[in-house]
Amino acid sequence: MQHERYMRAALLYQQHRFADAERELRELLSSEADNTDALHLLAATYLAQERVGEARATAQQVLGLSPSSDDAQELLARIELVDDSPSKAEVHARQAIELNPGDSGHYGVLALILLRQRENTKALEAANEGLELDPEDLQCLNMRTEALARLGRKEEADATIDESLRLDPENPYTHSNTGWAVLRRGDHKKALEHFREALRRDPTNDHAKAGMVEALKARYWVYRIFLRYMLWVSSLKPGVQWALIIGLYFGQQLVVQLTSIPILGVIMWPLLALMMLFVLSTWIMVPLSNLLLLLNRYGRYALDREETLSSYFTGAALLACITGGVTFLATGIWGFLALCIFGLVIMIPLSSMLGAGKKNKTWLMLGASLVAAVGLFWVANAFRTDILDNKLLGFFAKCNLGYQILANVLRR
Repeated sequence: MQHERYMRAALLYQQHRFADAERELRELLSSEADNTDALHLLAATYLAQERVGEARATAQQVLGLSPSSDDAQELLARIELVDDSPSKAEVHARQAIELNPGDSGHYGVLALILLRQRENTKALEAANEGLELDPEDLQCLNMRTEALARLGRKEEADATIDESLRLDPENPYTHSNTGWAVLRRGDHKKALEHFREALRRDPTNDHAKAGMVEALKARYWVYRIFLRYMLWVSSLKPGVQWALIIGLYFGQQLVVQLTSIPILGVIMWPLLALMMLFVLSTWIMVPLSNLLLLLNRYGRYALDREETLSSYFTGAALLACITGGVTFLATGIWGFLALCIFGLVIMIPLSSMLGAGKKNKTWLMLGASLVAAVGLFWVANAFRTDILDNKLLGFFAKCNLGYQILANVLRR
């Protein structure tokens, strides 16, 4: 009877009927509280419902009953990854491998974690180790595909994709992963086909949903260029990304200094404007393109609540910028120019404050609120005095720069 109940719960879990699976497992555990198989499945059920705390506690209960359980360590790795703690997840994944080095699945999980940390070469090595144990391990094949795509090794990535689809042409994650690999090469139409196929087989596949959104936006050539740049940056290690950010900042400061030289000013001012436009676009391109999707009767369903809110906030800031600029040209009132500048600058915090992991979202929202408060005070002062207070403007700009640094740290 208990075995039948466990099998029924496992089937419900496979059908994504997680609440029903949880109910069956609780009934089973009411008479067999130390059934580690049932506890393991219950933890996975909690995780599928994003109840991370309960999932972690239950997985640790399994580990307490069976300290040598490599599956419990792997599950804890997955839980920590969902909870935005990839370093903790890596520890558990390596412990799972140490306990059972012959399980190819553990290497696939480790490769997934390393990809999250942008350790692409190490992820490829982990996936290859798993494939040496089981050449048909789909997760290892998919992780190998993603690592090769990030490393720019197109031919090898294509060969791995073909092997994955040959082994299981119905697998939704394989289609999703293939879509991302193709999207990295700029073929958004083919990527869209794979994302649609993945979602047809599994409508809950968030990996495919995110890819579908990017492929839909990539129909616009400006966003295609931006997407290729962002995918390239995302494949770099955090240290290299910081070098780019710092280099761009000091390069901008150098250009500002050179604008004071009359001969160079003619060249440097347009260059400075382009650099500032580039920096701004890296923050606001995504929510602005999402705003375009909201105007599409199908695209609006591809966005989640946070993406929709970010788009509305960014759109409101853009409207304030345009309204302030046009009104200033018509009236000459400096308060409207301040509103224009405020709308332009505040787009950065408003477009990104909801995009961090759940642990860091509160900090970014507080940071964005502080920047907005300082900016609004400066705008109100400009309307009151009809003068742009450069000291307040400078403080507003520094607050915005501080927010960007905070956001880059928290999103690592």
